[in-house]
Parts: sequence; structure tokens; C-alpha cells
Amino acid sequence: MKKSFLVFLLTSLLGAGVFAAPSSNMDIVDTAINAGQFTTLVSLVQKTGLEDVLRSQDVKYTLFAPPDAAFARVPKEQLDALLADPDGLKKVLLCHIALGVYPSNLLKLGVEPEALCKISLTGGFDNGVFQVNFANVLLPDIHASNGIIHVIDAIFGVSENNN
Repeated sequence: MKKSFLVFLLTSLLGAGVFAAPSSNMDIVDTAINAGQFTTLVSLVQKTGLEDVLRSQDVKYTLFAPPDAAFARVPKEQLDALLADPDGLKKVLLCHIALGVYPSNLLKLGVEPEALCKISLTGGFDNGVFQVNFANVLLPDIHASNGIIHVIDAIFGVSENNN
């Protein structure tokens, strides 16, 4: 009961903007571009029209960002099929974006943001490694002017080669 109340309280305060992330000068898209390891993700965000969403300064977002290495593990046929399906691709990308700023400490407390595709993003530990929806969090809490980025090692809803 106490944990549920704490999660409710933190989520309510987060929604009210009380836990705003320290901001950098760059928005989420520019922060990802500047990092140099998200060229595939950024090009897909641009292709699907989500760039304006992730550049907005009116709303704060959390982006769970798979780097280029995660996209390289997706079988070519599956990636090609996804690229040929703009609606499907947009839905996959929306599953990596949550409205609001969710730093890793809140995720570790059990706060479960809802992705823009309407799935819950659930944090947990596997052998001491923090994960969100079974993707390892490689680098949490990269701050941007309009939100926060967590680098993850997988793409939600997409299978990978197991080589």
C-alpha cells in the first residue's frame, strides 16, 4: 500500500512538472544527433514525422533510445518490412517515447510511464542490470532541454538476430 501511494505521489508530482530534468541547451533530437550513436533512430524519427514532437519545447518527453548497434542486430528482412510500413514503424517508435520526464531513479522505484503507443514501460533488474521492458539500460539520464534520454540495447517489439 505504501509503495502504491509513493508511486502515485511521484507520478502526480512528475505530471505537474515538479521533477523537471536539468536542461541542456539542446532538445532531444539534437542531443541524439550530437551523441553520434543514434543515426538510424534519428533518421527513422525524421522519416515518420516524429521529429517535431521530439523537438517541442512545450512538452517534456522521455525517450528510450536504441543506438545504431541495436538496429544492426535486427534481421534485414524484418527491418526492411518495418521500413516499408510507415504506420508500423511509427508505432514502434512511439513505444520508445513517454510523455513527461522519467529519470532512472523514478523508474527504479516502480513508476511505469505509458509510452505514446499505449504500452507500459516497466523497469526491473536482471542479474543486477537495470532494464526497461527487458531492454538493458546502457546509459540512463541524458538530459535535454525538453526531456530525458535513456540509452537501451534493444528495440521494443522487434526481434533480433541471436548470432
